[in-house]
Amino acid sequence: MADHRFPFRITEKAERSSRHQIMAIQKRCRGRIERVVRKVIRAAGREFAAGAMEELNSSRAEEQLNCFFAQNHRWVANLAERNRRTAVSTYDFIDATMPGAVFKLDQFAVIRSKRTAITSLNGPILDLGVYKGESTRGLAQIFPDATIHGFDSFEGLPRDWSIALAGHFGDVDGMPPDVPANVRLYKGWFSDTLPPWALQHAGTAISLLRVDCDIYSSTKTAFDVLGPMLRAGSWILFDELIGYRGWQDHEYRAFEEFLQESGLGCEYVAYGLTYVLVKLVGDG
Repeated sequence: MADHRFPFRITEKAERSSRHQIMAIQKRCRGRIERVVRKVIRAAGREFAAGAMEELNSSRAEEQLNCFFAQNHRWVANLAERNRRTAVSTYDFIDATMPGAVFKLDQFAVIRSKRTAITSLNGPILDLGVYKGESTRGLAQIFPDATIHGFDSFEGLPRDWSIALAGHFGDVDGMPPDVPANVRLYKGWFSDTLPPWALQHAGTAISLLRVDCDIYSSTKTAFDVLGPMLRAGSWILFDELIGYRGWQDHEYRAFEEFLQESGLGCEYVAYGLTYVLVKLVGDG
């Protein structure tokens, strides 16, 4: 049987390629640094330039540049170690909890293949985290006969994330994107927009909930409000459940808390670099 687990192991060829890429980056950086220094020197005047250019080409300048790149090597090494720990923790989680899940990079190809099963509940489809609308438009295309309910503040992250600062994803200047006719957008923070929506649709079971909330607090709010509408047979597509530094503290943590509080269980269906598709089942 084919092993569909995430291919975290790094080959020697990939390692050599990474070293070559780092060397190429350093070479480009060195050239850019020298060009900037020369530009500043020229602006300071010819008399100063003569002495400064001599200093630039001296062994002392070479030592300073070498020191910079030595520090850069350590930074790259530390980054590689952090990424290694992230990869190991993610792989261990996949190995322990997703033996039957399929690895596939394209999450929307998976959704398309599960379209009939997803619509069997005949419930609403939600996209939490619209941003520029790519995911929302994808869902609208896969489910042309359904209304896609998209939620976003369009102001970026409300607080720091482990891999991004507050305000990140706010480059749309508060403006919702253009979306197909079968999409309805709700602008505002989840704590303001989800409760009235849930009240209006009370008693219905959500067919598909796409969670691109990124941080714990936003995901927690989503599950607190929408939890009663998630039943056995509901599907949840997490955009960043795994695969990045601190993944255990955000969407994953909020989801685990929801499962414990609701008594529901889940079947891991598919996953990619960071996304995970799950189907809720009746027993925890």
